[in-house]
Amino acid sequence: MPDTHFLRVFTDSKGNFGDAASVIIDVDKHVADTERQAIARKLNTGETAFVNDLTGAKVSIVHPQGEIGFAGVAVLGTAWLLGKLRGSPVNAMHSRDGEIKVWQDGDLTWARASLAIMPPWNYKQLENAEVVERITLKETEAIEHTI
Repeated sequence: MPDTHFLRVFTDSKGNFGDAASVIIDVDKHVADTERQAIARKLNTGETAFVNDLTGAKVSIVHPQGEIGFAGVAVLGTAWLLGKLRGSPVNAMHSRDGEIKVWQDGDLTWARASLAIMPPWNYKQLENAEVVERITLKETEAIEHTI
């Protein structure tokens, strides 16, 4: 398996809390798309970013259901990691659906992308907050998003 990094984004000032991000360095795309999707499922961090080109900051963002153009946790983790690996901040990354602008502000990493590259999601209106509190992970696993 290529070099895999596990990061935490959206943490507090002490590095606590946040969301897990998985970033895999796979320059020149040695891992096939079908294998990438299986890896994303196995890592179970939401989406996994595969870095296809370090210099050009070209990435593939893979959700367990397929490749998407943007995912905040994966993008922020990847932008931060690319800056560390390259020795200088990254100004833009390029995903399947277009450019993602990224920048550093002190210790914070920011990202901005067009709404056009955001993945589609299926939403389900629930009756009230109590129903939301009772929903189980098993129930949400069956919801497929259009990718």
